[in-house]
Amino acid sequence: MLMNLKESKILDFIIFFALQVLQVFFATVLIISILYALKNLYMSFPNLKDMLKTAVADGLYIFILIELIRSISYYFKYRRVKLTIIIDTAIIFILRELMIGLFQHKLDGYFLISMAFSLLLIMIMRVMAIKFSPKTKLN
Repeated sequence: MLMNLKESKILDFIIFFALQVLQVFFATVLIISILYALKNLYMSFPNLKDMLKTAVADGLYIFILIELIRSISYYFKYRRVKLTIIIDTAIIFILRELMIGLFQHKLDGYFLISMAFSLLLIMIMRVMAIKFSPKTKLN
């Protein structure tokens, strides 16, 4: 029993340390991504269409990073992963890919159908995650 307690504390420390490193890494990548997005906007300044493509692609990428940092922060606070945050990240990622494809006019029919189907499944998962949340009391 004592050995399991020690192993559990060691494992908790390793997980905590790894997530701290990951959070610092994502925060650094977030700052660099914001600077990179601003540089890209500046480089495509005269062309409004290029600026819009850059703003959408880089902006949604930044939102994905923010959601990842948010999920790690939630784990530190509550010691569990919130499924809705992970699902939100997946939704943002799919929307990012769809918007980039729309702006570049490179959407294939099969790609569009697969992304729409994926988005539908993830939205169903999102609704189920909210409906059957551990905080929700079932009858």
